[in-house]
Amino acid sequence: GSVLTVRRPSCQSEPPRYASTSASPPVAVVSSSREYDPIRAGDWHGDVWAYQNTTPYNEFSVDLEKLPAAVLSVEKAVVATTNGMYVNGRPVGGPLRGREVTRVVLSGGSYYAAEARGPIYISDDGRSWRLVYQG
Repeated sequence: GSVLTVRRPSCQSEPPRYASTSASPPVAVVSSSREYDPIRAGDWHGDVWAYQNTTPYNEFSVDLEKLPAAVLSVEKAVVATTNGMYVNGRPVGGPLRGREVTRVVLSGGSYYAAEARGPIYISDDGRSWRLVYQG
């Protein structure tokens, strides 16, 4: 299958353009079920983008965050990276701080995060994480 990748614009007035291709590093993408929650995507450079269908480009064009690590997974404002979890661009402390987190998902009102080659954690707000089996 294809993945979304970023193409840097050649001039400052044009926002970043995305295209479907498998020639560049993959990105993490999440869709949203609410109108006021934008679709987000992240890339290996640490950029988190928002899709705005109100722009003339109708593409991922709003640069929300620049994180110091590669983005591996995005779920709303919670981002899993090669250097821990971030919420709205801010690092999250606790057991996932500085750890490679390969996936974050939202299910049943709780966030679940998988540490690379490690356990699965749960959080109600994306900020306070505990092992799933701790309840």
